[in-house]
Amino acid sequence: MRRLSTFMLVAIGLVSCSGKDYTETMRSQVKKALGSQFTIEKQDVKDYQWLTYPTDNFGIGTMYIPETPGAQPSATNFECDTWECFGLIAPQDPQSRLELQGYAAVGTGGAIKLTQQQQNDLAFGLVLPSVAETIGLSSDFMHSNGFSASLEIGKAHIRILRKGRMRTFLDGLPATDEKKKAFTDGRLVMVISDVVIDGLNVTIAPSSKTSVSAKAELDSKVGEYLAKGSKLQFSLTRSQSGSYNLVAARPVIVAVLPKGQPGPGVLSADQENEGWEDWRLRKIQSNDLN
Repeated sequence: MRRLSTFMLVAIGLVSCSGKDYTETMRSQVKKALGSQFTIEKQDVKDYQWLTYPTDNFGIGTMYIPETPGAQPSATNFECDTWECFGLIAPQDPQSRLELQGYAAVGTGGAIKLTQQQQNDLAFGLVLPSVAETIGLSSDFMHSNGFSASLEIGKAHIRILRKGRMRTFLDGLPATDEKKKAFTDGRLVMVISDVVIDGLNVTIAPSSKTSVSAKAELDSKVGEYLAKGSKLQFSLTRSQSGSYNLVAARPVIVAVLPKGQPGPGVLSADQENEGWEDWRLRKIQSNDLN
């Protein structure tokens, strides 16, 4: 078995704003942005599992292989992430990543609009502490020295795995492949849909309470982080006023819909059915996604 190790673009932690607040905010705003597209496959926004941390991987096509049919997916039965499952190399182009080289049907909604209060709650409670940790500083340092954070989120997309492409893929696997074995036994669990946002923009700014030494410490830590170069998953720039702007370099996944096979050796009880409504809802424990 492979261990599930999620690399986060922006590690959104839980501090003053609870995970429930974050989930409810994102769920309601994404549903507004996508509108009726959430009725596709007879699923509702409530059926999706909202990630505590946005990530650039582990979306549609991610597979789990429990020991028995009907068992829940977990870190212990994780098989492969999106790109490894299909044997693909993740492209750098955001649109190509979004379409998953034809495996994903994509519906695009409007931008996610947050009220000023929602922006403040998410920025202060979630973004600021996690950005601090990412660059090697504590959230206490950021708060006590008067740094502030603001958040902007771009357009929302819903992706659904194309069943025809998936059927062709599974048919082409050798009988010895673990994914093919699980499919034959009816044990395969897949993320058949996810929600992606194509913009995550964070601004960190000093205030009148921020000392010269605190600014210098932040500059130093950011400099160390930038020196990592190839490991950067978001762009980071500094303005003349001393504020920093972080922009996600790739689309990020905020919610997933994992489901299990309806029976051994089939993608659907009705082989002519191109939908996923007869697959059974599954739930990945949140700590398996951290």
